Amino acid sequence: MRNSTAPVSPKEATTNVVYKFSCQEGRCDGSSIYIGRTSTTLRRRMQSHRNQGSIFQHFTDIHIMKPPLQKLLE
Repeated sequence: MRNSTAPVSPKEATTNVVYKFSCQEGRCDGSSIYIGRTSTTLRRRMQSHRNQGSIFQHFTDIHIMKPPLQKLLE
């Protein structure tokens, strides 16, 4: 059961995908890239990246903030 009533885009609901995240924040300019795969929905995986893992570590070490969910889903 979802807690949010916000509509989920078709891209966010996809499962079994390979995805690429390029950091566009500050001085990164797309030079920091993460490629991953997930069997869960893309939205659920990106929510996980907000709290742990390589993308979270990059944002907290370099940008001193948690990665914004909307940036992860772009």
